[in-house]
Amino acid sequence: MAGRANAAPRGGGRMWLLGMGCGLLLVMAAPVAILAGVLLLPAGIAWQMERAQAATMTRIVTTAGLAMAIGPIVHLWSNGAGWAMTVEILSDIRTPAACWAAQGGAWLASELAPLLVGLALNLLAATRAARLRSLRKRLEADWGLPPAAS
Repeated sequence: MAGRANAAPRGGGRMWLLGMGCGLLLVMAAPVAILAGVLLLPAGIAWQMERAQAATMTRIVTTAGLAMAIGPIVHLWSNGAGWAMTVEILSDIRTPAACWAAQGGAWLASELAPLLVGLALNLLAATRAARLRSLRKRLEADWGLPPAAS
């Protein structure tokens, strides 16, 4: 049991592979990697902060970030993938701002969706309960039954 306390945390191999992949990307296509890193910075922060097995919020934020980042990355790639173009894309503040805003909006939607769905389900249940109480009162009147104890 004491040996398990000193064991390496699970997922260490995955982090090693992720580090190797990032290193390879930096060596092979540094301007693209820098652009993607800056545009997907909120998603990277979300990946570091969310430790749950079901990282739903992180996947939503990453998907929104990738959807917004693909345009500037394709633009960079089609124009030679050079450092000058990377600086030009990042110096236009609208590009990173739009990408970060999309990721922020995705985060907000992923946080608010369960609350709004719960509220809608509660309203539907309350409406159905009121309809059933009304039906019961009508049936009590039609059949001459004593009122139900609430």
